[in-house]
Amino acid sequence: MKRHPAARRPAAPVLLALTALLAFAAAPAFAGDDDAVVPNEDALWRAAGDTFAGDADKGNALQQYQLYLTHYKKTDRAARAQYMVAECYFCNGDYDTALREYDRVGKFKGGDPFLLGSALLRRGECQFNLGKRERALETFTQLLQQSADSFLAGEALFAMGQTQASLQDWRSVEKTYKQLLADRPGYQKLPQVQFVLGLFAYVKEDYEEATQHFDKVDTDLGLYYLGRCLEATGQYILAVQRYRQALRLYPDSPLADDAAFSVAEAFYNSNQNKVAARSYRDFLEAYPESKFVPMARYKQACVDYRSGEYNECVNKLEDLCKDLGGEPICAPANYLMGSAWMALGRTSHAIFAFTEVVKGYPDSELASAAMHKVVYAYIAEKNYPQAVLMAHEFLDIFPGDPLAARVQVLLGYAHKELQEYDLAVREFQNVMDRHVNTDAGERALFLATDTYLKLEQYDRLITNYHFIANRLLPTPSPWRARTYYQLGEAYYHEGLFREAGGMYRLVLTGYPRSEVAAASLQGLVASYSQIGEYDLALEEQEKFLFELANSDSEEGGNSLALGSLYFNQHDYQKALEEITKFLERNPEGPQVAAALLNQGDCFYRLQYYENAVEAWQKLVTSYPRAGEAGEALYRLADTQFGLARFEEARASYLALQKRDPDGPHAADAAFGLANCHYNQQQDQAAITAFQSFVEGFPDDPRVEDAELGIQSCYYRSGKDMEEYLGNRPDSPLAGDYYWTKGQNLFAEGNYEAAAKAFEKVTLDYADSESAPGALFYLAESYYRLEQMPMALAGYRNFLKTNPDHELVGLSRFREGTVLYKTEQYEEAAEAYEYLVDTMPAGEYSPLALFNAGLCYQELEDWPSAIGTLIRFQADYPDDERAKGLSFQIATLYQDELGDYENAAKTYSKALEKGEAGIEEIGYRQGQCYEKLDRIEQAVASYEMSASGADAAAPHRIASLAQIGQISEERGDWNAAVQAYNRIVQTNGKPEWTAMAEGRLAEIQAMSAGN
Repeated sequence: MKRHPAARRPAAPVLLALTALLAFAAAPAFAGDDDAVVPNEDALWRAAGDTFAGDADKGNALQQYQLYLTHYKKTDRAARAQYMVAECYFCNGDYDTALREYDRVGKFKGGDPFLLGSALLRRGECQFNLGKRERALETFTQLLQQSADSFLAGEALFAMGQTQASLQDWRSVEKTYKQLLADRPGYQKLPQVQFVLGLFAYVKEDYEEATQHFDKVDTDLGLYYLGRCLEATGQYILAVQRYRQALRLYPDSPLADDAAFSVAEAFYNSNQNKVAARSYRDFLEAYPESKFVPMARYKQACVDYRSGEYNECVNKLEDLCKDLGGEPICAPANYLMGSAWMALGRTSHAIFAFTEVVKGYPDSELASAAMHKVVYAYIAEKNYPQAVLMAHEFLDIFPGDPLAARVQVLLGYAHKELQEYDLAVREFQNVMDRHVNTDAGERALFLATDTYLKLEQYDRLITNYHFIANRLLPTPSPWRARTYYQLGEAYYHEGLFREAGGMYRLVLTGYPRSEVAAASLQGLVASYSQIGEYDLALEEQEKFLFELANSDSEEGGNSLALGSLYFNQHDYQKALEEITKFLERNPEGPQVAAALLNQGDCFYRLQYYENAVEAWQKLVTSYPRAGEAGEALYRLADTQFGLARFEEARASYLALQKRDPDGPHAADAAFGLANCHYNQQQDQAAITAFQSFVEGFPDDPRVEDAELGIQSCYYRSGKDMEEYLGNRPDSPLAGDYYWTKGQNLFAEGNYEAAAKAFEKVTLDYADSESAPGALFYLAESYYRLEQMPMALAGYRNFLKTNPDHELVGLSRFREGTVLYKTEQYEEAAEAYEYLVDTMPAGEYSPLALFNAGLCYQELEDWPSAIGTLIRFQADYPDDERAKGLSFQIATLYQDELGDYENAAKTYSKALEKGEAGIEEIGYRQGQCYEKLDRIEQAVASYEMSASGADAAAPHRIASLAQIGQISEERGDWNAAVQAYNRIVQTNGKPEWTAMAEGRLAEIQAMSAGN
């Protein structure tokens, strides 16, 4: 909570007033001995204030305020002086002494309530900085009670909230800040308050509100928690953008490792395994001492497991447990290792790994899961007796565990395989009684029916199912499909063919993709055949065979004064009218000279330059002794020069020099005269005139222009400028000469020679104003020569030495482009995004952000590519490149990530913006809905595509074909026929027509019973 008075928020106007009173005379030196002359009160007060304001170390100011109290402690400033004594200690970090000194403020004369309140506030801050949080809270509460109606109340509430936050008393913080914002709403603008309000919302999982607050906190914390909010709402790609932005802008933040780890986590949680693996590796290389290192190493193994790289997964986990034996991370590591061994078919190794979790980490949440896996592993290697023993041990150690039901199912299965059917059925029945309508219950039900089927106890199978059926919910389950099939088999064996057919039909209609669907179809046909309904059997067979075969398809008065008034209002036309009216009425008056000067000004502003020249010429000729004549002569000369009437301008400048050689326009006349010679290509006269100007007016800002003129005259007249500069290496012309030479060569495309000139500027004239530009164009020359390593070094050198130069944006853009051209795509993306982060409104930022997206596409880092393009849409919606971007984003979602939900939504946005034809968008959106198994929405999208104006568009035809196929799968022959007929009627490509006609013929044949 240490705050310098100058940096405080509405820090206390009283304190600001104090420092304003203190800043006057320079501080005299004080020897501190008794013979030293003590300044009078006012001088000492001003001196102390000036010292306080000017020195970072407040030691000298402290001595002066103490001297003031020694000699003037009975004055009205005494209390303020004592406050400043304490303030000196506070600013120097001596909070113990400061605390005592603030406490003494009230003992001196002149202590008003605001000063005493400010001292109390500072006391609380001292206590906070000393770690005395509870005492600080008491002090801030006392201040709040004493100063409820002053600005200090807001300061007290704010400080209380900060203290409560440090104590993690979030409920009190929320209450305090709500009171603060109700009483002093202006505090809402403070990032500290916004951050705390964001945390409240974040803890409540109100991520939308939290995002609004964190978005106003321009710090590493704000960006980090913004990413957390996005990640919590599943917006992983945008979360990664925020984490990376935090890393780029705040590389030294204490949160840097957390943000880098969060990047990898976001990719992992969005199933982007390839990018996640690279991100975890980058994190471990960058932050080897981070507390997240164990988890990052574990997650690397998780990525391998997901990717089917089980051996690599095991190797990583073994190294992790070897390095961190006994650490909590080893529990999930051993568990995952066991799962990897299971996937490799190495059950004995898996059992060892799972047992290590149970024995080494018995209090771990994974202990019961690991023991369940041990039982399962024994089952997998058909060691049923050992499986029975371990299952009983599990049920003894973890009797109420959520996995107990699954273990009991495994126990029953082991008994079943050991042909201990009564024991098996008892275990299955126990699970069904306690866990009906759960996955374990469904498994038990199936295994029980399977046991009865093996025993050929069909009646018991049917009776057992009917006993439990009234407790089953109509919730789909793959295990239910098997149960229905077993029931069908039992009914069939019992000769109850209609009942059997009903059960088989339940499998086919409810679970057409199950592994028993084909067998159920055979059973259904057989059941109908048994009762003599052969035609119905054939119809059902054709219907379900077709369904099974396709089950896997997926934005008056004094005119002169009036004229002056209009002129000052920039209404030059009305000003001209009034001044002209004045001149017409007063052709010989004393104010005519002024009127003519102003009339010329009006003409000039209205761009009637010839009229302006005429007015000023008349003034100079008719009133040569008027005070306005010199000004008119200057304006006349400048305007003539601007009109390229150089000889007339030269005469006017000479007249101005002769009229007033030391007047206010003497320099203008000298420079203008030289310029006229220059533009008349009188090079030697121009050189002489420019040199006279430089010698006569060395401090004029146009000296550099004059020197450039000299240089140009040398260059134009064919004189050897380099020989001239060789004899005058310190000439101020030198740097500019080589700079200009380089620029000219660059413009001619002679980049190699240009580079040599620019290099000479950077090496020999590094202090010249041309040096920064030369350094940039040296890099640019290498860039044009395609010497990319030299160009990259040059751009980076320029950025390091000239961070505020106007070419920084282009240089950083070029840095990214060089990296892109040399296929360093990850570094290129970082350079481009850093440019956008630091110069969001810069000329090159839109293209940089767009190019960053291209880099990520080259890296096949599709989440980052999409996130960059989404940010581009949001930040630069009017950019030409934003057109069509929604469609591109949607295709990346669909084709690269398989994220069909976001793809479908984004296609809708693309359609609203007209970024592609309705035919293609509808077709692609329909594909996405099919993948999501949302067939009705898929059909609607295909119909939208088919309604497009371009009847022969390939995507429209494809949509009609999909409508036909889906309709056939549903048995909706009319809809299928309509779709295929529309293709035929289009009369498009022959192959399209042939396909549709073929389908129509087949449907017709089926309808005819062939």
